[in-house]
Amino acid sequence: MIAENASTEITKQVIVLDEFFHNNRNKWPVVNNDNETTFLEDGYYYMLNNSNDEMQVYSKESNLHADDDFLITAKIDCIKSNVAGNYGLVWGVGQKPDHLNRFTVNTHDSKFEVIHSGNGKQTPIVQKSGIANSIKLRESTINEISLVKIGNQLYFFINDPESPVFQSDWSGYPCYGNRVGFFTEPGQHIRAHRIQVRKLILKSARKINWGDLLKPF
Repeated sequence: MIAENASTEITKQVIVLDEFFHNNRNKWPVVNNDNETTFLEDGYYYMLNNSNDEMQVYSKESNLHADDDFLITAKIDCIKSNVAGNYGLVWGVGQKPDHLNRFTVNTHDSKFEVIHSGNGKQTPIVQKSGIANSIKLRESTINEISLVKIGNQLYFFINDPESPVFQSDWSGYPCYGNRVGFFTEPGQHIRAHRIQVRKLILKSARKINWGDLLKPF
């Protein structure tokens, strides 16, 4: 089991962002044009990508530093999917999303992707993909998507807090800023119920219980 590679004890967790989208005091992007529409309503952040060929990123500063250990977790559902595509989380994003890292799920199958992109066209520099049967494909069904950085490793979770679907070396995903948020491909209409970012204070000790770490969300 992948989790057994994490021989570390978490001694403290500092919440740096805990967003329920009841208001926009955290200043999430709100836009309305032919290609995209975003708004907050009834405790949800709606992100509607209406374009034919443009990927969209919606992010905000998180107060994380490049060498911090952290957890990012969000509850997201796809309310409409005009074509097969991906949506999910981004991290390490600068003010302009020329460079970013993303962890996304596909709306039409059980595939996930972990990608580092390095230019304005978001051409993948590092790309990993796999199958996760835990992905929920029905429209308006919530997927809980999480990633954890511990030391030089990244762990990725989809709906199952007990076991990562993927593990990767941190060096493949450099950060160009401290912004975190959401990603949509063309034709995907999603809404976020919640996103939380925690800074983890660690000491070397014992194997992590992933369920204890992720279940409180």
